[in-house]
Amino acid sequence: MTTKKPENINIDAILDKHIGLTEELNELLKEVEQKGIMPTDLKDLLKQSINLTSSMSFSEEQLKDYQKKQLEIRDKLLKIIASSNFRTIRQNNTTNALTKFRAGNNMKLDKINDKATITQGDFSLMIENYTKTKGLKTSTLKMFDIFVIIATENGMNDRTVKMSLSDFMAMRGLKDRKHAKTQAISDLELVKSASFTAQEISRGKKVSYKFVNLATAGEIAKNGNITFSFSPEIFEVLKNAKIMPYHKELLKLDDRKYTSSYFLGRKILELKNNNFDKPNVDTLTVAMLLKNSPYIPTFEEVANTDRAFERRIVEPFQDNMNHLQDNKICCWEYCHKGGLKLTDDEYNNISELNFNDWLDLRVKILWNEYPDMTQRAANKAEKVAKASELKKKKENAKIKALASKEVENLE
Repeated sequence: MTTKKPENINIDAILDKHIGLTEELNELLKEVEQKGIMPTDLKDLLKQSINLTSSMSFSEEQLKDYQKKQLEIRDKLLKIIASSNFRTIRQNNTTNALTKFRAGNNMKLDKINDKATITQGDFSLMIENYTKTKGLKTSTLKMFDIFVIIATENGMNDRTVKMSLSDFMAMRGLKDRKHAKTQAISDLELVKSASFTAQEISRGKKVSYKFVNLATAGEIAKNGNITFSFSPEIFEVLKNAKIMPYHKELLKLDDRKYTSSYFLGRKILELKNNNFDKPNVDTLTVAMLLKNSPYIPTFEEVANTDRAFERRIVEPFQDNMNHLQDNKICCWEYCHKGGLKLTDDEYNNISELNFNDWLDLRVKILWNEYPDMTQRAANKAEKVAKASELKKKKENAKIKALASKEVENLE
């Protein structure tokens, strides 16, 4: 009895047979790549699958292996997407500043023109018809973040963002549809009325933006569908910005009770993204974090009133940091410069420190989860190496040119 050899099956036939699975994998891959959460073991698995599909034909045994790997990849992708707590967002100095504004003591209201101006350093946020809005709130900043997240994950191909109210509620962690719609309408009206003035370093050059509108249009339909169009100018700013992992729980934080958690969490994510390859990236100063907490009073404000530094600054800071930890965004602990741990005695007596000594402490961030930055670090190292090599070539060429000129002068 002879055994029949397995027939070679053309790759087109295989792809036709498994086109549903192939399309599903492609969509899942796009989502995972956009989130920057591709682990090394899955990359290796993908390479094996790609090597297999690059052949012009398959044996029955190879086909089984191919199907097994596809299913394994799909299951891993689904688990990664389900477990990942990160979205992606475009981020630079301008977007960082825009999401740190608060309508507080530094807001000036032009009552004649009904225009509010809030200034922080080189950045100013202007809001037209301010008294007709319900004011700038943390929920407003979160709405802008949501629009940037969607535009980012859509590849920055369209400056118009569309989403359902249900999706908006899911991202914000809101349950009451009526309340969510009312809040969204209020926040959208303010974003539509806002413009900014700023300075940004783009591709090594200093760029100034003056009176740039955030939006050209925005509306919420009766059925709750939200449409928002970035202005061409701000969209260009976003297109040139870095991509940052954005913890999705940041949008769900309790802003009423923990007024500074969103600001602290966003600043921590910004610093992590900008300095991901630095050794002490997760060691931050208390003083710097406080500067990015607009709802915690400054030293001067407290010193000039009741001087209750513990109650008005230290405790709110710790409570808001704990709220980040409770929502599994990150854990934290006090430490000294360079990440040096506090002794048990120091840790147990933190409340006894005077304010200036407490201000000199550092905070060590401990991540429950963070996207793998290995490939990004490698890409950056390669880019730096190429830039260094190009600089050396230019310097050598300049030296040769000078030497050649000197020889000509001698002749």
